[in-house]
Amino acid sequence: MGDFHPPVPHFAPRPRRGILGRIGASAAEHVLGATRPPAGVRPVHGFDATCFLGRWYEIFRLDDGFETHLSNVSMEFLLLDGGRFRVVNRGFDRESLRWRKIEGVAVFAREPWIGSFSLSFFWPWRRGFHVMDVDPSYRRALACGPDRDHLWLLAREPYVHEADISALMEVALDNGFEADDLIRVVHDRDPPCDGFFGD
Repeated sequence: MGDFHPPVPHFAPRPRRGILGRIGASAAEHVLGATRPPAGVRPVHGFDATCFLGRWYEIFRLDDGFETHLSNVSMEFLLLDGGRFRVVNRGFDRESLRWRKIEGVAVFAREPWIGSFSLSFFWPWRRGFHVMDVDPSYRRALACGPDRDHLWLLAREPYVHEADISALMEVALDNGFEADDLIRVVHDRDPPCDGFFGD
């Protein structure tokens, strides 16, 4: 029997990545980076997404431009199929005197027992939504975005005891957020039916 010579593998030459390829790779890196929590921030482990479903009211937030002039802001987490979540944000624009609503889809950014989501309101762009702290009854929560310019103190009711607010503020400070820049969200009206929301 003659000697066995394994076939020499053939490697196709690696195609050069043109400017469009480089732009696509850069965009992918940006999207990936925008879904991660800020450095040093650890999302809640042992997270129960079922308990997180439903309506949350913004109590405090860092104003990020998208919510400027908005009061009475709430967020709803609704379960879809395939491990996805429908996210509905509502708020009253005090300049145009109209209700605003935006809808997006969230998926787990990591394991489902970690409170970290990849959220998209405008495909294909995604951003992180990370639950940093939540009380055992899922009545109060602290969440952030992909950096320390995005922070929300959330509650199941539009009004929260100062002691609960102080506890969440401490968590924010411990994670390097500027609590002095938080603005209190005004809640002074009930949202209308969906059919009456502005564009």
